[in-house]
Amino acid sequence: MFITESLKFSSAVSTLLAVAFVTTCSVLAIVALAEGKTQTPRLVPRLDHQTSFFDLFTAVPVIVTAYTFHFNGNFD
Repeated sequence: MFITESLKFSSAVSTLLAVAFVTTCSVLAIVALAEGKTQTPRLVPRLDHQTSFFDLFTAVPVIVTAYTFHFNGNFD
């Protein structure tokens, strides 16, 4: 009985934290849009003579890690 009660509590806390995170991000995005601090998103990076090879590929370790650790290996 104690385990199910603690699972209910931890599920409620995690749901509350997720809602708080989404609310905070939404408020910050709306404020940035209202103040005009946003830029138009680009599909390709801006290249100039100061852009180095490593500046273009800083996201590769993050993407590889996300793909690797989110892969589901249960094939049973």
